[in-house]
Amino acid sequence: MSTATLTYLAGGDDGAIRVKTASRAVGGLEVLVRITHSGVCGTDGHDRVAGCGLGHEGVGVVEETGKEVTHFKIGQRVGCSWQTSITVFEALQISGTKATDRVGIIGLGGLGHIAVLYARAMGCDVVVFSGSEKKKADASELGASEFHVLKSGDQSTSDTPANIDVMLICGGTVSDLTPIMPLLRRRSRIVPLTIQAEPLIVPYMPLILPGTQIIGSTGASDENRELALLFAARHQIKPWVEEFPMSADGLTEALEKLQSGSIRYRAVLSTELGNGLH
Repeated sequence: MSTATLTYLAGGDDGAIRVKTASRAVGGLEVLVRITHSGVCGTDGHDRVAGCGLGHEGVGVVEETGKEVTHFKIGQRVGCSWQTSITVFEALQISGTKATDRVGIIGLGGLGHIAVLYARAMGCDVVVFSGSEKKKADASELGASEFHVLKSGDQSTSDTPANIDVMLICGGTVSDLTPIMPLLRRRSRIVPLTIQAEPLIVPYMPLILPGTQIIGSTGASDENRELALLFAARHQIKPWVEEFPMSADGLTEALEKLQSGSIRYRAVLSTELGNGLH
């Protein structure tokens, strides 16, 4: 059993990003991966003061395997779970999405733009709901057939009902589902994908009478992880990414752009850019 020195980026009480190191043994059922790219999203902003390692959805190369590991080989390129595309694919799968469905996507960000790409590749009619007109052209380029601006302070629109079969909530904090209900078709499914601490208000009669379902979804099954990758490869699904050096300065810049909402659309830390960790 060998001991590995781990280098990682972490925040602290003051929110400043620092390079830290730790050492630990590589267990018999563990794999040591040299991370070359790492995603950054709102969850990292929440954990900025926690002191833990930041960045997730890592991709890298296997450097060492434990004695009991059989599935991975040294030099193999691998990725970690909790990836955005897998999260979206799982939501579409467990909600029983069909090619004939109209899929609504609230929030065109890291999750939302991948949701558009996957749903469109499945043959669905995709409707994007956003807080302003500024992402309308991007939504169209990604494959959405409709774009609606949400009213400030709630999540209703002034348009006629959108007749959505599956509604994915991919951005922002949702405190009340009441304004969403008029947008839905009978026996529709709502899948919240954002992380929030606030409670959610669910109107009873508008939920029960049309037979609407609310389905929880975050991670994915092993089977759907593999299917998501196969589906993405077959349909050449590629996220829109903005890369930053895998360094304290790079992560700080990425978190600032995430906070301002100016990322288009997925922040990625890379060791292949200047001054990145290696």
